[in-house]
This record gives sequence, structure tokens and C-alpha cells, in this order.
Amino acid sequence: MDKVPERCPECDHAFSALVRPKSRMQKKAIMLFLVGIGLTFPWAAAVIAVLSLSPIIVIPKSAGAVALMVTVGVVVVFAPGLAIGQWAMRIPRITTLKCRKCGWSNVFVRRRN
Repeated sequence: MDKVPERCPECDHAFSALVRPKSRMQKKAIMLFLVGIGLTFPWAAAVIAVLSLSPIIVIPKSAGAVALMVTVGVVVVFAPGLAIGQWAMRIPRITTLKCRKCGWSNVFVRRRN
């Protein structure tokens, strides 16, 4: 892991503390998020279709049973997308610094603690 410098290594010009660049997600993390979103919607449609086309539909009689069914349904539908999103969040973030005086630039990998 590279430490983000406070001054330009080429010309020793100080980087502005007010305009410090934010770390951002790498492209592979963004792609993983998009894959997670892309898989969640068809998976949700498939689960809803299976439940709605099922010949045996059990209608719960109590509010607690309804809440339990809804909770289990939400977990089943969103668990794959949340797992992929968690995986994407573990990918280190990057920060790009550029000196305004000499044009030096570099990309730094920022690992999560």
C-alpha cells in the first residue's frame, strides 16, 4: 500500500488540503456491483413467478406468520446481490493525485482497515 504524499515528489509543491481527492472504487468493484444488481432483478422475478404460480399457496392467518414469510422472501431475493456487493466493497479503493505545478500524477491504492 502506497502512502499518499502531502507534497509532490517531483517539484516539492504542497498538495492543497482543501482539494484533496477522494478515494473511489476501482472499475472491477463497480462492475461487480452492476453484476449484483443485474442478477438481483431476474432472481427476484423468478422467485415471485415460482411463488405466484405454485399450485399450493399457503395463506397465513396471523400477522406474525405474514411478517415471517415476507422476511424470508426478502432475504431469499436480496441475499445474492448483497453478497456480491459485500465482495465488491472489499476491493481496495484508489486515489489519483496530480500536481498542478509540474503535471506529475500517480494512482495510489487505499486498503480498507
